[in-house]
Amino acid sequence: RGISPRGLFNCGNSCYANAVLQCLMCTKPLMIHLLLRLHSKDCNTKPIAFAPSVLLSAQGKSNNTVVYSCLSHTLCYLRIGCSKNWCLMCELEQYASTLRESGGPVSPSRILSNLRNIGCRLGGGSQEDAHEFLRHLVMSMQAACLDGLGGEKQVEQSLQETTLIQQMFGGRLKSKVKCLRCHHESERYENIMDLTLEIHGWVESLQDALTQFTAPEDLDGDNMYKCGRCCAYVKARKQLSVHEVPNILTVVLKRFQESMARLTNVSLFLICWTWFLL
Repeated sequence: RGISPRGLFNCGNSCYANAVLQCLMCTKPLMIHLLLRLHSKDCNTKPIAFAPSVLLSAQGKSNNTVVYSCLSHTLCYLRIGCSKNWCLMCELEQYASTLRESGGPVSPSRILSNLRNIGCRLGGGSQEDAHEFLRHLVMSMQAACLDGLGGEKQVEQSLQETTLIQQMFGGRLKSKVKCLRCHHESERYENIMDLTLEIHGWVESLQDALTQFTAPEDLDGDNMYKCGRCCAYVKARKQLSVHEVPNILTVVLKRFQESMARLTNVSLFLICWTWFLL
């Protein structure tokens, strides 16, 4: 059965979170995993339901559907065990199941009210950055997967790369630097969960942004490269490339530029494909 479209209530400037949550819930591999409740089967988190009279009282005193929905989603569960008395994966499983049901808009208030439990300082009714929110969610989901294997410190790096989250969003970036004096090349690899692209200048499409990102960059002047073979700062050429492309590539468009100690918002109509864009 297909997922019926359901909106999300704006719980006080929560549009940044709503956009990310809607994207995640449309990510098919993640949605299947959440609906199967594979995490909560082994999680120590236990739901404790509040008395129905609390919710009925709230509903009876208010004819506002938004207020009642936010109250019901906030009060229904108190979770214990797993990441400071609350588990993001268990919450997302419940959230995914709710979205599969017919009905009106859903409130994300339970997730928003527990952001500090995953080390996230966002929220509080302020407008926030969707990319930062997404990174907190993805890294917290990765941590939850590793907890099931004994915890991040106990799991070898090669095994960490086999989790569901890593298999979906994880990729690898390659940075190659060539010394223009001795022509020695050095390569460095970095694991990534998303890709941040500049969109200034001549960039008019996502393909343009990727071309600009992977274009060679000359290291010269105050930005010269210290070559290990030459034992000196020399001119060099640096180039980035996506060595291992994620199955689901999250592209972050850097829409702000620093100029004379000011941040300028870049207004640009960007032609792109239906990738996971923020």
